Amino acid sequence: MIYPLISWKVTVPAFTIDVSVGGAAAETLNIPAGDYWGWRTTGTESSGVRLAASDSLADRLADTLLTHTGVLGATGQYGNPSGLGIGYYISFNLLSGGASVAITATSDPAALALFGITSLPFSLRLTGIFALPQVVTTRTAGVWRPYDVGNPRCEPVFTAVGSGAWSPYDASSNDRIRVGGQLGWVVDWPFVNASDITREVNELADYLPLANRASGDTNGTLDDLIDAAADGLELLLALPPIGTAAVDYRECIIPRAANLTRDEFTTEASIGSRRYNVSIPLLETRDYTP
Repeated sequence: MIYPLISWKVTVPAFTIDVSVGGAAAETLNIPAGDYWGWRTTGTESSGVRLAASDSLADRLADTLLTHTGVLGATGQYGNPSGLGIGYYISFNLLSGGASVAITATSDPAALALFGITSLPFSLRLTGIFALPQVVTTRTAGVWRPYDVGNPRCEPVFTAVGSGAWSPYDASSNDRIRVGGQLGWVVDWPFVNASDITREVNELADYLPLANRASGDTNGTLDDLIDAAADGLELLLALPPIGTAAVDYRECIIPRAANLTRDEFTTEASIGSRRYNVSIPLLETRDYTP
């Protein structure tokens, strides 16, 4: 299940990638510096696909590839057609039809890793007459979207201004929000693998398959989310959409994030600390007061 998920912006430095189309000599393309969402969609779902927003990492990479002379069109998308389901993919139109597309070198491996690409050369399109985009199956930076978590739960809650206490949200909460209350959410993931919690176990081979991670795939841990919240970055809670409708994003913070560690959000769900229950309280920053 993709949703709910939590996204934040990642600062990317200016750097270059070398891209080869159809095995021809590589062209050097520029990725400009900027702040990009780790995951953000735009519009509704069509044929199982949601387009990546223009200020997302996925679409930033697609726009850079579009500057290659052999690429007629490129868009960042979510909704993996081959069912791998963690990352994103780039949809292409190429001058040479089914030609291969590959990133062969980069001026900044650490910056490219923010896009979920950790080893080169990296194929973005397979050779063949019916070539499909090669999915970036690793996680980008800037998104908390744990793998194989069971059935996550996302419940609205209410807090009165200054109370610091959460209450179940019901119809009467609407009136209290109008006089200064705040809307929040508690999101629970019942079974989160340890390598989705902390970077410390991401190089331990026994843990990687449990979270569908490859060696070197260190993006998108709970530690990263806590660090982003502690730095005061705006968080986007993507609520589970209804059918193909547009995703409902809520701008949130984690209260007192600067004073919290992962222990405040986790409890062991299995012997040996390989799986955890994760519960994250989020407070909307939107002012609902008329």
